[in-house]
Amino acid sequence: MNPSILHTTEYSAKIKIWMNQVDTGNIKSNTARVLRYIKNNPFTDITFIRKHMSHQTATSILSELMDSGIVKVVGERNVDDSFYSVLKYVDDHDEQVQVSHARKMNKYKAWVKRGMNDFDGIIDMELKKLL
Repeated sequence: MNPSILHTTEYSAKIKIWMNQVDTGNIKSNTARVLRYIKNNPFTDITFIRKHMSHQTATSILSELMDSGIVKVVGERNVDDSFYSVLKYVDDHDEQVQVSHARKMNKYKAWVKRGMNDFDGIIDMELKKLL
C-alpha cells in the first residue's frame, strides 16, 4: 500500500486538530501541548516534557506523535548518564509521510524479530523464510 494513502487515512485528521490547537494557542490536549513544545524547542528530549506530566503519559504522547510522522528522532543526548532521543518537529507533509512509514516498518521488523525469538521452535521454516 502507498505510504501516503496510509498516512492520510490514519493521521491527517489528528495532525490537523493538533496543529490547529498549536497555531491558535487554544491547547485542549496534552498531545497538542507536547507538540507545541517540540515545535518551539527544536532538538529537545523527553526530560523537560516529563517535568510536566507522568513518564507514561509523555512516552505515550511522543509515541503517537512519532507514529504520525510529525515528530522524529534526530539523535541522542546523554543526560546524567542516561541516553535520551533528541526530538524535532517535522513541518513538511511529504517528510511526515516518510517518517511515519519508516517508523511503521521499524515496528514491524521488531515485531517479526520478537516473534522469531519467542516462537523459535514453533514457527515453520517456510514461514521464517517469508518473514
